[in-house]
Amino acid sequence: MKGNVFNPLKTPRHQSQDHCPPKKHSHTHTEISLETLEILLTSLPDDEAPLTDSTQLSSSAKESQRKYIEHVIEHKQHYLKRLQHLLKRKRGVEWLYRNLSYFQTQFPWELISLLENMAHQSASEVSYITPLATSEHQPPPLSVNNYSQVIIGELEGLRVLTTNIRRLIFNNLETPLQQLTAELINHCTAEELSHWSNWCEDIESHIREIEELVQDGQKFFSIRNFRLMEQLPISKRSASTLKAIIDKASTS
Repeated sequence: MKGNVFNPLKTPRHQSQDHCPPKKHSHTHTEISLETLEILLTSLPDDEAPLTDSTQLSSSAKESQRKYIEHVIEHKQHYLKRLQHLLKRKRGVEWLYRNLSYFQTQFPWELISLLENMAHQSASEVSYITPLATSEHQPPPLSVNNYSQVIIGELEGLRVLTTNIRRLIFNNLETPLQQLTAELINHCTAEELSHWSNWCEDIESHIREIEELVQDGQKFFSIRNFRLMEQLPISKRSASTLKAIIDKASTS
């Protein structure tokens, strides 16, 4: 059966970052509501530990492509339940959606742009430049060699700003899970069967990637991270807006 069969390796690319609403390029005030920004919770409650997988593939299941697929079909509800747990739990995926939306619309655009550039460049250190100690009788020549970089700290979880979370959830996991049935597989071509087998082998890695992204989001939306952001080279106006948000969050 061709035509409508889902090909998990050839999913059309999203045309936009669905997890983020349109960005505002300027802010005219600092009276910001923090109803949806839950940045003061920096650790998972004991009763919110992620569900663990109790249905690992056995070595014998690797004997054929169909066995991988049949295993996932048999435990389909188990995987869907784990996905729903990631979505709905306290400070899970939906919590991350809300905070990213708030961040993209309420924080200074200058700061957002700087942080996104840092994420793309895998540069997470916050630092400042200071001149080296010299003799007062012999001023140093103007040279970069006469200055040193002092690292203040390292920002955490920056990749949540550059990762399409909805694509990870829906394209890589939920949509294929919903479509995968025994009837579908029975009508697949050999090539389609191979694609489904590869996806089934990777299902645990897709779930782990989502779990890791949620953990990164928890680190990103923390007071510690925001205090480090105050040390970034941004304008006084942006710094003032950021400070107002942090101060209000700290006292809420």
